[in-house]
Amino acid sequence: MSNEKYHMTNLNKGINIAIITAIISGFSVFLNKFAVDFWKNSSVFTSAKNIFVALMLSVIVLGFNRANLLKLNKKDWYKLAFLGLLGGSIPFLLFFKGLTLIPAVNAAFIQKTLFVWVAILAFSLLKEKIGRAQLMALGVMLLSVVLLGIPAKIQFGYGEFLVLIAALMWSVETLYVQKLMKNISAMTAAWARMFFGSIFLMGYLATQGTVSQIIPTSSAQLFWIAVSSVFLFAYITTFYSAIKYASATYATSVLVIATPITIILNYTFTSGKLPAGFLFALVFAVSGVVILKANRYFTSLSPALLEEVATD
Repeated sequence: MSNEKYHMTNLNKGINIAIITAIISGFSVFLNKFAVDFWKNSSVFTSAKNIFVALMLSVIVLGFNRANLLKLNKKDWYKLAFLGLLGGSIPFLLFFKGLTLIPAVNAAFIQKTLFVWVAILAFSLLKEKIGRAQLMALGVMLLSVVLLGIPAKIQFGYGEFLVLIAALMWSVETLYVQKLMKNISAMTAAWARMFFGSIFLMGYLATQGTVSQIIPTSSAQLFWIAVSSVFLFAYITTFYSAIKYASATYATSVLVIATPITIILNYTFTSGKLPAGFLFALVFAVSGVVILKANRYFTSLSPALLEEVATD
């Protein structure tokens, strides 16, 4: 198989996995609305969920991927620990702290722009090439985000700043882990993110005197922490797999379709209202994914256009 064909095959595979990730994310956000209501502290809920996922991944990694762990050197372990700090702990704390200070719609809108920051960072720091077709897809998806969630009134205060920093940290994490996975499997990276992230979160809860609250005290808490943890497990493993095959910009762009899925679920099961412009936003989100997918076929027909495809 030629290098070009191999690259395009991986790109298409990464986009397909990212679509699965977006579907998982859409359901996860919807279900987390119910789950968090059973916990007094959102940081405790997030920590409990992350720890649960870390335990699940530890069983898998230690049972089936132990040989890969033994191959890691001290430098690799430092990198994995940093991944937990960068993506699995600090941004969660910043995001949820921001949520306590600003309306949820403001935080959600800022968080949805993740793919924009990834694209900017990938282009400026990694010199990732972004072709015309991809720029078109990014623009269409940004229109979808604006139609779905732009607040009627948004001011950039302390809360918005915290959420923006969290989004930027997750953007850096996405690029960082993509480079990391050139030598480390996606499963190992996902485990490190959740395992070391959980350790840092536990340290934070210790300073707040709320460590004991992560233990479920009712069957309802246990049920919802299990459900939300399963979805988080599926999300992190598929997302890391997606960015292992496709560029980070491609993978995060596709995640935009998660929001329409959440809105549809909310409308169907909780009698929620569809936001104005929802159908247009849905069309834009799906169109963006179609453009990314179609770009693969266009580039396969014209080798010259391969220069416009984002590289890993």
